[in-house]
Amino acid sequence: SWTDAPGNLGYGELAGFPPLRELISSRMGVRGISAGPGEIMVTNGSQQGIDLIARLMLDAGDPILVEGPTYIGAMQTFDAYEVEYVVIPMDDDGIDVAALDARLDTLERKPKLLYTIPAFQNPTGASITPARREALLELAIRRRLLVLEDDPYGELWFGQPPVPALRADHPSVVYLGSFSKTIAPGLRVGWMVPPPELLDLLLMAKEGTDIHG
Repeated sequence: SWTDAPGNLGYGELAGFPPLRELISSRMGVRGISAGPGEIMVTNGSQQGIDLIARLMLDAGDPILVEGPTYIGAMQTFDAYEVEYVVIPMDDDGIDVAALDARLDTLERKPKLLYTIPAFQNPTGASITPARREALLELAIRRRLLVLEDDPYGELWFGQPPVPALRADHPSVVYLGSFSKTIAPGLRVGWMVPPPELLDLLLMAKEGTDIHG
């Protein structure tokens, strides 16, 4: 409204427009996630979230875990940081957690993170099953593995909904959401729910790219 005009002349909160973060906080309940507005940062699509995590976490030559195949846009972002990909196979039940566990035993360097799209994966369309989801969360805890969960499609389903987001039961998961698939791609509005210990660092990284979205 016109009464907000003086505040609209400034940059606003670095984490994003507070009423929007309140809406996102409420909306994530459909994916089983409980996170307050203060735990959420608005991004320029989930793609910016991928870039901010890469900017914060990755150095040239670092290994990261990805599904085979995976979203080409994420790889374009990771490529800019000169990472080494460790590809984990998928099947109709999602990422092969047993293969992931075995592959980790063969690596000389611990991967910095696992990038995964558990619900309606791009490009395969596969969704992780409840049993596979439980196994992946157990592995992430046991292996102290940072999981980057990209969830642009989790609200788009017919018949049987996908299992809850990984973040619903694991607060150390970095969760990425987006309105690009549910409203319009051209809006370029997404959000990130990182672990609390990473939030301030990610906000600092965001300030160095766009000041405020």
